[in-house]
Amino acid sequence: MTTTLDSALVRTAEELTARGLPTRHYVVRDCDGYRPVTGIAADVHCLDVRLGPALRHPGRSTHCLFQVFDPAHPNLGLSLCHDREDSDGAPVDNHVLPRIGPALDLVITNTLTPALNSALAPLDPTGRGRSVVVGCWHGRPTLVDLALIPVTATKLLRRFRSQGQAALVWADFQAPLAESLSRLAGRLIGARDAHLLPRTGAPSAIRVPVRDDRGRDAALSDFSDALDKGIRLARRHLS
Repeated sequence: MTTTLDSALVRTAEELTARGLPTRHYVVRDCDGYRPVTGIAADVHCLDVRLGPALRHPGRSTHCLFQVFDPAHPNLGLSLCHDREDSDGAPVDNHVLPRIGPALDLVITNTLTPALNSALAPLDPTGRGRSVVVGCWHGRPTLVDLALIPVTATKLLRRFRSQGQAALVWADFQAPLAESLSRLAGRLIGARDAHLLPRTGAPSAIRVPVRDDRGRDAALSDFSDALDKGIRLARRHLS
């Protein structure tokens, strides 16, 4: 499985890089950060995708971290956006960042999400060609981006099945107006198996491993238990 998974992620990294999103592939060995939801320590296979300069924070860039972490479900992934320091790639562990403007929103909707959604479906151990990428949507949309959210949310909700997703799971976000607009879009198009799990007041037990540009490993931990619930829900969809 590992060779096949690594090959799939390398291909995805090459595809995203060719489309203007520099992407780095690496593996964190024998990591127990996801043990609370998988029950075991395991290798975590990662893609680090640079999306562009961080909005309103000079000296930082906004990245997407994509991880595959569950040996029982090689077709289960986690995608989360976060900011990094340009000087050394150190991650900024803060759920109110990044700021999401229209340009970044369109990159996520039209380029990043289709590539990540399609990467894991061929690895489905049941042979059904399905996967789930749990989207952890930290940060805040700008006022201008709020006007775009009905359009981008509708695109994502319409397309997730054609991209191999068994369900759409968005977890641990804290943007009430954006959530309301996304839920409205889902109702208008009759989306099924679409789950929106906003941030709660209870902390997550998960520690997401992340590696900076100098090869130093750290962990992101500013999550609520909505992330744990989202991953457990995704595992049920894939069982």
